[in-house]
Amino acid sequence: MRRESLAYVAAPYTDGNPDVTRQRLQIATRYAAGLLAQGCHAFSPLTYTHRIQQLGYQPPPPRNWYSFDLQFLRQCENLDILALPGWRESYGVALETEYARRWRIPVRYVEYSATGATAELIPPAGPPPGGCRPDIPFGTKPPELVCLHTAI
Repeated sequence: MRRESLAYVAAPYTDGNPDVTRQRLQIATRYAAGLLAQGCHAFSPLTYTHRIQQLGYQPPPPRNWYSFDLQFLRQCENLDILALPGWRESYGVALETEYARRWRIPVRYVEYSATGATAELIPPAGPPPGGCRPDIPFGTKPPELVCLHTAI
């Protein structure tokens, strides 16, 4: 990612186990902080909205946070999806991916571990050169991660 760009950091959040939810929040926050440390701007909706919820604000359903978050996504140059357990089942990640594709925002799938993160940038118009993975039709969830290779 080039300096001064703006990345939207998507990750699964809600889980029946509050420890898993906390861990997801922590990882998304650390990833966004890592981008900031590299001189890249990042918006993590989990980081931003979690603290506001702790202070007592919760937008009413069906709006919840989605319409708010999507306003930020629309301003971003790419969507970074943290491929944490549960990302394929996450309604929020699926919604963010669908809108990123609709708005032709490139999507990067980021595999995160304790030793760091690797990512693959997927242009919005189709698969990357070399055919690392098939194109994803609009409205579907991404397939298995393949060819994560670019160090962040």
